[in-house]
Amino acid sequence: MNPEVIKRNNLTVCCWTFGPFQENTYLITNDNGIGTLIDPGMSNSAEEISILNFVQENNITIDQIVNTHCHIDHILGNDFAKKQWNVPLLYHELEESNIRRSIQMSSLWGIPYTPSPQADQYIDENSLISIAKFSVDTWLVPGHCTGHLAFIHHDSKSIFSGDVLFRESIGRVDLPGGDADQIEQSILRLYTLPDDYVVFSGHGPLTTIGHEKLHNPFVKG
Repeated sequence: MNPEVIKRNNLTVCCWTFGPFQENTYLITNDNGIGTLIDPGMSNSAEEISILNFVQENNITIDQIVNTHCHIDHILGNDFAKKQWNVPLLYHELEESNIRRSIQMSSLWGIPYTPSPQADQYIDENSLISIAKFSVDTWLVPGHCTGHLAFIHHDSKSIFSGDVLFRESIGRVDLPGGDADQIEQSILRLYTLPDDYVVFSGHGPLTTIGHEKLHNPFVKG
């Protein structure tokens, strides 16, 4: 199971689509082989082995694990990744409610799940963090859930939007913490970025800000 690999300047985006939810797990690497794992959604041993083999075969050093948010499909692999690489796990403090709810959700969906570790560091809109050693802007973009973050790397014109904005769609607002008005405002904020910025979503294919402004039927720029 090989990832889709997209090169954007000196940033490389590796994307696997994992699990019954078809969740996009991203590994962002730089030219020196440093990589940050975003939303590890590995749901079985085959998926775990696929990402582990890729990391080993490409001599990648994982420096941290970052969650855009903590719905069950985006944290299924948190425990495996944390144990495997022993690196910091980062997410927004408001997502602790979803971490606590994750065991109940795994039972509801009938999905095997080893509970996610707690965050080593809480991050929010004011956090100065890097992804694969690249400085990124961290935006709080609620609406799908209360502590949802998006990460923007301006040099490569890349946005890691989690489940806020999809290609011609948006994230669900009927889960705990969801809010239709908030998600619209969050997406309109993303629409202030240039049209050629690429959106790497939590599900589905990539898109661009310009495409969504023209074609997203849920929010118009």
